[in-house]
Amino acid sequence: MGKYISLWPYAAANFLFYAFIGGFISYLAILLTERGFNSIEIGQVFAIYTIIRVFTGQLWAHLSDKFHNPLLFFQLGIVFTFLLLLPEFFVESKNLTFLFVVASLTCFMSVVSQLEVLSLLASNDNPKVYNRVRLFGSVGFIVAAVIVGALIDLLGGIFILYFACVCILILLLLSVKIQNQYAETTTEVLGTDDFWPRCRTFGFVSFFIASILLQMSFAPYVGFFTKYLAEQQYQGVAIGALFALGTFSEVFMFMFAGAILARFNVKFLLSVCLFLTAVRWLTQGYLADIWYVMVITQCIHAFSFGLIHSTSIYFIRQHFSKKQQNRGQFMYLGVTFGVGGAIGAWLTGITWQEGAGSTQTFLWAATCSFIAALIIVITPRNNFQYSPRSETL
Repeated sequence: MGKYISLWPYAAANFLFYAFIGGFISYLAILLTERGFNSIEIGQVFAIYTIIRVFTGQLWAHLSDKFHNPLLFFQLGIVFTFLLLLPEFFVESKNLTFLFVVASLTCFMSVVSQLEVLSLLASNDNPKVYNRVRLFGSVGFIVAAVIVGALIDLLGGIFILYFACVCILILLLLSVKIQNQYAETTTEVLGTDDFWPRCRTFGFVSFFIASILLQMSFAPYVGFFTKYLAEQQYQGVAIGALFALGTFSEVFMFMFAGAILARFNVKFLLSVCLFLTAVRWLTQGYLADIWYVMVITQCIHAFSFGLIHSTSIYFIRQHFSKKQQNRGQFMYLGVTFGVGGAIGAWLTGITWQEGAGSTQTFLWAATCSFIAALIIVITPRNNFQYSPRSETL
């Protein structure tokens, strides 16, 4: 692209997108509890939307690639999300609440690959620039989580619905400033689409399985870490500070991930991040009562999410052609997150046992991450560089 493109709309879009996650999805359990949902039903809400989004997101990504217009489908997904949020203000039936919440979350999370593709295109495939844009998403998550957390006690769970609608409306208005550069850059000669052959290469299959295992390993942290720390006699302020430290570490890593990617190869970075994540879960399972150990493990979040996410986005960008980017990004952001998260949540529910099995739960999480690291290690480095003659399974 010869013309200069302002990056502020893309940074702002990331800020608002992840602010929605931090301010609405993170506190959704409180609203659902006020609506009469028990813990099992709340778990079903998250499990069902996670599974459904794997299929709807893949369809959305396919249509975005087919019509060369990720911006249009991003906007459509945001509009559908807003329309499905509105009934949640006044429906009283638990079944209808369940339906609209699952539908709105599914529509929202199905457009994550479109946002990533638009951000990557605006960054002109420069990892350093992309990570500077993406870090605004982490900032948005922090700001929203803090603001909503402070106000929800005063205004009740219904406040998160107002917050969500405001975020969505601003995001929709902001999207008019975003350019659809996908059509400009997709100049490949039309022919046989080799998307699925690329998915069957040894390197991608290794990456795919490792990513699912990583997301499985995150389930205890995502679902029970707050309660786990409280049971270890940590005060609420300390718990909040530890979560903030993890997110700030992630933001810090996004600032330097581009330079790191320019120096080290994908295999090395994935292996290091996965091994460190295994150490993180192991220490959190056995040494959670030592505060400075928890500080160190939260700093590892810079690798467990920040660097491994940047490396994964970079790998997908290089592995798939320009006309396949939406589907490629969703294979990572939708399928691995959805399948891994759902399996991990199910296993956590079985092994946690109201806290009695917390150590064993973090142990299997560490094992998942360690196995993922081994899978990457035994995969030859050149398999992470796609060519038409790459070995397929």
